[in-house]
Amino acid sequence: MMSNIIHLMQPYQFIAGLGMAWVAFMVLMTCDVRDKRIPNVIVYPAMIFFSWLFSSWVWCLAGFAIGFAAYILKAFGQRIGEGDVKLAAFMGATLQVYGIAAFALAILFVPLYRFISDIKKPMAFAPFAMTCAILVTIGDKVARAMLP
Repeated sequence: MMSNIIHLMQPYQFIAGLGMAWVAFMVLMTCDVRDKRIPNVIVYPAMIFFSWLFSSWVWCLAGFAIGFAAYILKAFGQRIGEGDVKLAAFMGATLQVYGIAAFALAILFVPLYRFISDIKKPMAFAPFAMTCAILVTIGDKVARAMLP
């Protein structure tokens, strides 16, 4: 999916952009775990920058839509907050379809984890979203390598 933008920039620029996106993800994940919030001062400028860099405005809006739908539906009893909606938009802006798939997978994974581990208190959602983003991205690359 991201291959449509590679022709617009040099490979080192694309790799640097993805590296900056992962650094931003790590900062957001750390803030979510430590403070239980995703700061606007980081996520909004990053969302705008990566939407511009990767030409992914539609995916950013799709991420916002799925995050907002999860917020409205309260996704299987999981407490999805406004920060998680911003995180979904950011994941859509940076990882495009992989980000949307990862956020949807995390929405399904968190209640299962809470049920298995019998955790009753609210938990940070960003680490689950990041783990799912890594799994979806790597899983796609492995699947493409195995297919003829």
